Amino acid sequence: MAVTKDELITWAKGNGWTEDRFGHLQKTNGTTRYRLELSSIAARYEVQTAHGWLRLCSGYYKHLSVSPDGKLVGMTGYCRQICSFDA
Repeated sequence: MAVTKDELITWAKGNGWTEDRFGHLQKTNGTTRYRLELSSIAARYEVQTAHGWLRLCSGYYKHLSVSPDGKLVGMTGYCRQICSFDA
């Protein structure tokens, strides 16, 4: 079942993500910062590097869903293990 942008934001905030001044969601794990960059039709999962933000995976909202155990699934890209995450 697809999620909307608003449903994704609600899910992410419920899992410890915070909204930045640009409307993207960020989370820190140790010294590593992650970001969910949200557009009108898709979301990107990115990690901050010394050279800027690196996209790990992305997906259209129509392909994303939250699994029964609370994980976001449906993104494609660099690593499926990273892209099926709890947040």
